[in-house]
Amino acid sequence: MSYHLHREAACAEFDDQARLLSLTTSGAPANPVTEPFAYGFRMTLRLGDCMETLVSPERQARPDIQADGDTLRIRHDTLVAFDGQRLHTLPIALTLTVSLGADERLTFGATIRNDSEAQILDFTYPCIGKIRTLTGPAPALLMPAQAGLRYQNIGRNLGGRARDYENGSNSISAQHPATASMSWMALTDDVCTLFLSSRDRNFFPTNLRVQGEPGQDTVTLKIERYLCLSPGQSLEVGDTVLDLYAGTWHKGARDYAEWMRAYRPEHPIPEWIRNMAGLFLVINKQQFGFEMWPYDTLGTLHQHAKANGCDTLGLFGWYHSGHDNQYPDLEVSPTLGGADALRDHIAAVQKDGGHVFLYYQGHLIDETSPYYREGDGREVASKNIWGSAYVDFYSKSHYSDMLRDYSRKVFHVACPSSEKWRKLMVERQNWLASFGADGCLYDQIGGCASYICFDPTHNHPLNNPALALTGGRRKLLDALQANSKQTIGPEFAFFSEHITDLYSAYLDAVHGINAAPGGEGAFAAAAAHPEEVRTLNYPALFRYCFPDTIITVRNPSPRIPQRMANYALAFGFRPEMEIRYQTDREELLADVYAGERVYAQKLSALRLRYPQLLLRGRFVDTDLIGASNPALIATSFLAEDGQSMAVVLWNDTDAAQSTQPFAPVDGWRFLEYVTPDGAAPELPETMPARAIAVALFQKV
Repeated sequence: MSYHLHREAACAEFDDQARLLSLTTSGAPANPVTEPFAYGFRMTLRLGDCMETLVSPERQARPDIQADGDTLRIRHDTLVAFDGQRLHTLPIALTLTVSLGADERLTFGATIRNDSEAQILDFTYPCIGKIRTLTGPAPALLMPAQAGLRYQNIGRNLGGRARDYENGSNSISAQHPATASMSWMALTDDVCTLFLSSRDRNFFPTNLRVQGEPGQDTVTLKIERYLCLSPGQSLEVGDTVLDLYAGTWHKGARDYAEWMRAYRPEHPIPEWIRNMAGLFLVINKQQFGFEMWPYDTLGTLHQHAKANGCDTLGLFGWYHSGHDNQYPDLEVSPTLGGADALRDHIAAVQKDGGHVFLYYQGHLIDETSPYYREGDGREVASKNIWGSAYVDFYSKSHYSDMLRDYSRKVFHVACPSSEKWRKLMVERQNWLASFGADGCLYDQIGGCASYICFDPTHNHPLNNPALALTGGRRKLLDALQANSKQTIGPEFAFFSEHITDLYSAYLDAVHGINAAPGGEGAFAAAAAHPEEVRTLNYPALFRYCFPDTIITVRNPSPRIPQRMANYALAFGFRPEMEIRYQTDREELLADVYAGERVYAQKLSALRLRYPQLLLRGRFVDTDLIGASNPALIATSFLAEDGQSMAVVLWNDTDAAQSTQPFAPVDGWRFLEYVTPDGAAPELPETMPARAIAVALFQKV
């Protein structure tokens, strides 16, 4: 038996598991669901000695089902679970809901009341699919892995892989807020889009999973939440919204960003951060004791930074123990010059027009540190389901194979819900500021994995292990942001690493990871052959949703390659380079990459020539571009006053490309065409291979 929801031109059909059988809307009249997925929901429980006791729909008694014109309710008063040996009927009440709104979007909800002795670990719902096509062509998958990825022909991509026997299927997943910067994913053929987004105001760790099967070309979109719901607890699970419409992914992205705005607190960003041209990161002293940059070399480093188009020094490993060592027990290094030298040379860089920030680790605890062995480290460390501390390993050896293979540093993961940890982090931020730095970077807390902490002494939000990091980290970030501006000063900047919508709102700038160009010409090839399987780095996903977030490209290299420089300009990132190892230092001092240094400086000068657009402008992707050659990457930036616009045109191919057709939307007047080597009054007919330029427009 099936159940129908109706809204004028929209209609959705479901079975008694709340599995979507068909969906049509006014903008997308073709049903994309080839067949429903194997199940509509699923749970795993910790029951007795079995931590993988499974709840699946086929074992349940027939639920109570109510359907009216626009809402479907499916209620289970008890659930049957299987532990591998026997069935258990448990007093867990589950109500699944689906509603079809006036906007023709489907909203999936669930309420759980756990009166059993089991702990509900994770919950999967909804499962949308199986889907082969939206309007005929093979769809691409958009996944917000960090800044964004685009998987062309996702059905063939997953279907062509060997079976994943460990997970029982072929799939791609990303966890929010961690590897996934946002909690949405979409299928699109650029004519029609199927947009699925989680709207969980508690922000339980959520897997966005796309599942396929070997030899098939269909995919299923699933939302998997880590709930850790203990006996006696109830929860209204966050909504999931499904939107099927005509048009590109931008419509769904705007809607998601508008919803997310309520959970992104605003604060004034220091002016020097808004105008920051680029980031030049160095490790003064490495993990195994190699000293590369004493404090009296900061002035020299600033000159190298300027020569590469950067104006901000980021000092990692500036402490005596060296980088990735002895966290959180850091001390100024007497062998690098001592505290007075550190202050004096930071001040000298500032006098020369630069800025300096100092690194601190906000996530890891060194197992050999006094804080762990003699202090609060064991207490504040996050604990896994076995009661053991989570561990992570880092080795920063450069020449020694022995050190690389057998001397990995062991770190424990701090639980940010611990008040003791938050208090320590604020105290250390004040210590960093005492050296006169312009800001600080607390590593990893802007994202990283959402560890589930089972230590009940940490006062997790809602008394729930799954919220230990997602809730606790927001408390930590909020405390550090407030302290940076209210105690230290309004121009003291607060950085962290990783790109997420939830955490980035507490930061002044993000040290971005996995934001880098893919293969040369990949965008042009994908446009010419959308049926081919390929994966594109697709940073417009995050930049379009949250253009106010200032993000650097993570570039662990002593140079800024030309494509990296072009990529940063095209998508509104700030360029970055890193001097981490002995070889990096030698190559920098020998000016091995002189050609790339000159090119990076030229692009920096171009960016600084139009800061209102290329530094402070709002990234609006293709919104203001009426037409363009698909072989070119074209993005647009809108000035804060809305009266001027820059369109960045990047020919990321090895052949000249036509600039025709290219035109902005109506209402804009062309001003000039600017390359790194100069300006022209007219748009040329072609762009050379690997070239980049900016077309400037004025509002009519």
